[in-house]
Amino acid sequence: MMTKIWLLYSIFPDREKAFSAARALLDESLIACANVQDGVTSLYRWQGDIRQDSETALIAKTRREKVEAATARLKELHPYELPCIIAWPAHKGFAPFLRWVEKETN
Repeated sequence: MMTKIWLLYSIFPDREKAFSAARALLDESLIACANVQDGVTSLYRWQGDIRQDSETALIAKTRREKVEAATARLKELHPYELPCIIAWPAHKGFAPFLRWVEKETN
């Protein structure tokens, strides 16, 4: 089943900041739900140095029509200078769940 549902992925420095962003997006009906995953180890190059940090991942579900607004709002809420914010379509999934995401983000 093709879907209008998209996933937003971002990384935060800690659980509290990820939860705060997720709650704001939920309060504004920009997402239907979010998963917060602690214990993510990130390796990356920043300003010429290779770094390793313990971070928290956020995966949120929304409708295609809300991706741009949710991305912009996530950028406003994010503490990083250059936050990882990536969106991709959910090409298939459990139809009742996908309908629920659509309903919750109307």
